[in-house]
Amino acid sequence: MLMSKDSDPFAYAPGVERFYRCLAFMMMWMMPLPLLSGAEQMPNTKDQVIARLVEEMQALELDELAMWHCYHQHPDDLSAQQACEVKSLAATHALIDELPQLAEGMIAPAIVASPNSDETGIGQSKFGGVPDVAIDFEWPLSDHFTIANASEDYQPVASKSPVPLDRPLPMTFVAQLDLSERALKNTVLPNTGRLLIFMDYPVWFVDEQKAGITLIWDQTPADQLTRATIPEALVWLDSLAIKQWDEFSASLDADFGDTAEHKPFNSGFMPPEIPVELKNSWRRLAPQTIELRQSGYTRRVAVTGAADIYQELGHYDLGQAEQGRPLFHQILSKPFPEQDDPRYDAYYLHLLGRPLLSGADYDAVRAKIGLEGDALKAHEAEHALAFQLLLELDVASFLGMNAEGRFYFFLHQDDLAARNFNAVIVIYQQT
Repeated sequence: MLMSKDSDPFAYAPGVERFYRCLAFMMMWMMPLPLLSGAEQMPNTKDQVIARLVEEMQALELDELAMWHCYHQHPDDLSAQQACEVKSLAATHALIDELPQLAEGMIAPAIVASPNSDETGIGQSKFGGVPDVAIDFEWPLSDHFTIANASEDYQPVASKSPVPLDRPLPMTFVAQLDLSERALKNTVLPNTGRLLIFMDYPVWFVDEQKAGITLIWDQTPADQLTRATIPEALVWLDSLAIKQWDEFSASLDADFGDTAEHKPFNSGFMPPEIPVELKNSWRRLAPQTIELRQSGYTRRVAVTGAADIYQELGHYDLGQAEQGRPLFHQILSKPFPEQDDPRYDAYYLHLLGRPLLSGADYDAVRAKIGLEGDALKAHEAEHALAFQLLLELDVASFLGMNAEGRFYFFLHQDDLAARNFNAVIVIYQQT
């Protein structure tokens, strides 16, 4: 879900200007978190993930958790709290005993895109850079933005455009996924060709309801591919953005002296090329995921009055370490939400034809569904589960700098079965 203008201090800054102001604020205060070595990463086989999950839950301070659980149940009644604690603590210990069986429903297989130090070969998986394409490939263009839209916030520093400003803006290249990789075999995706993903330029960070996306299933034989040439307009816009960022950095030096720490910067027009290797793995489900909410563990907590001890754990994404920051992206599996499960938003967008941005929009959703209460919740969950996560993109990892949020690319299971990749839906979330 998107933030309201009341909750966002930068909401009234126009277009890309707002993006840079938000970015500058984040980059001034967020410390960079380096990629970690394999030895520092969390375990990733099924048995390892279950064992670590059970071990961490068994190590929690159950007395304290039961106390806080009962305090929230009976905030103004001390005697009720004390009676609750006895029952809750016993139920929580019983829940601990059941964990080896319940943990099966609290994890999921996934495919992680891990950075690869090798040079990217033609047709191989990568994020950013330029795609490998057929000779007759035409770079996707935005339906929403012109080159002028992308350059207007850089005036008066912008020099003469090398291309007409009224032309549609070339989209940013996001990723190339080699569908023949071993990790993708026997999945719901095709097993030949490549998926090429393009999105609208940096407005996707600040005006997500306008973000366009193009997903191409390219089946050109690998020996007939050539590396594309990035559009001249993107090169020019990237140079303007870098110039503006350099000027902003210089102003920091002027205000705070040369001790001001300069963070890495990327405009989003030409993201850095990062070769990746796709690896099979396992991960814990986030508490917001629909599957976790429907799991045997959650049912046991609700029925027995046990403390929800799973909420007390750090929830690790694929390749994530204990700092709590994801290292890279995942393909397929279940989303790792920044807010609520983004498959709900995918369903709402599918239903309304646009993102859900207000209470009035949700009223329109309920009117379309025609249900209320528990029946409405069950309907929403059932239909949200029909959306398959294709890619979860971590913005910080994608741009190689401190930035916030994730993009979730979904396809309805019917469209996926029909290979209708034009129906792809993208949802953005940030904390």
